[in-house]
Amino acid sequence: MKKCAWPNCKEEGTFAAPKSTKDIYDRQYFCQEHIKEFNKRWNGLDGMSDDDIFAMQTKSTWNRPTRRFGIHGVSAKTAQFTFANAEDLFTFFKQRQREENIRKSYGFYTEEEAEEVTPDVQEACDILSIKLPIDFATLKKTYLALMKKHHPDLNKGSKKEEDHVKKINVAFQIIQDYIKNLK
Repeated sequence: MKKCAWPNCKEEGTFAAPKSTKDIYDRQYFCQEHIKEFNKRWNGLDGMSDDDIFAMQTKSTWNRPTRRFGIHGVSAKTAQFTFANAEDLFTFFKQRQREENIRKSYGFYTEEEAEEVTPDVQEACDILSIKLPIDFATLKKTYLALMKKHHPDLNKGSKKEEDHVKKINVAFQIIQDYIKNLK
């Protein structure tokens, strides 16, 4: 049985801790209560000079020179992800990306693509009484017209209209986010 190294403690020392910062393999043992106190106070670099710290770091790399991070000598910051630059022999992906960008920018969709909206976007379209595709200017015009029509101040504080205005606001935000994600 090893006795706790804490002064005046008679408990069994079951938790190992280094005796000094110079030799961390020379161990002393503490009980559970005192190992917590020891760990709070421990500073592994206490009493070491800059040269001592450098020597310790050099020892941890076995005196080997370290290499820069990167790919084939190119720094990690400027290196490009190689998969993105992979050669597209049949230009399938480039052509597909070009077509998608054109359809998104001009608002052309096939009927299948128009139906592929999420349920929340479809519900928002129903609330605002709009059909996709729609540009932001038209969306905003529709939103303002509905707000004028259903605003509670214009409808004598109607609770029903107040709830409808909340739905209109949420629907407007959903469609606005949907339009932003298309770009």
